[in-house]
Amino acid sequence: KVISGLPNSGLLHVFIQHTSAGLTINENYDPSVREDFNTSFNNLIKEDTLVIYTDGSVAHKTQQGGIGIRMIYIDSEGDDVAVDAHFAGYHNVNSGQIELIGCTKALEEAMRQNLTLSIQKVIILTDSKYIVNNYKAAMFQWSKNRWNRRTGRPVPDADLWKELVKQLKIYNKAHI
Repeated sequence: KVISGLPNSGLLHVFIQHTSAGLTINENYDPSVREDFNTSFNNLIKEDTLVIYTDGSVAHKTQQGGIGIRMIYIDSEGDDVAVDAHFAGYHNVNSGQIELIGCTKALEEAMRQNLTLSIQKVIILTDSKYIVNNYKAAMFQWSKNRWNRRTGRPVPDADLWKELVKQLKIYNKAHI
């Protein structure tokens, strides 16, 4: 919907529920927004850091999903570099599963493209509460409890959590 009569200057607050849409608007609307983003990014992120944005999506009727990944790092000349990847064709998955697969694929892709050679720190940004709320348990509790929760019940999606933990351990060994 187009709204007429907006002022030429000032601050506009827009609420966008989906994070991918917010990133697209911020990056493409106005060149000064991109410059501000780059300045903030370069001040916050060190040259030895790889930032990974990952987002999964599932068509609930067909249970088919795909993943979008953006990896950003600062190269040896101090410029930020963005590398994009996407993976589609996952069948019989739910939203939590595709988000888990997305994080795992992002780490695999970063290693495959040798993006981690000079990297000492990786930051994965996801909009999945499922991952944010459970990754520490996967790393430090479930793996030691034979992939059972404290209640003794099996961890849902244990095979996907195991794969993510495996990739995290591979990364850690490569950078010790």
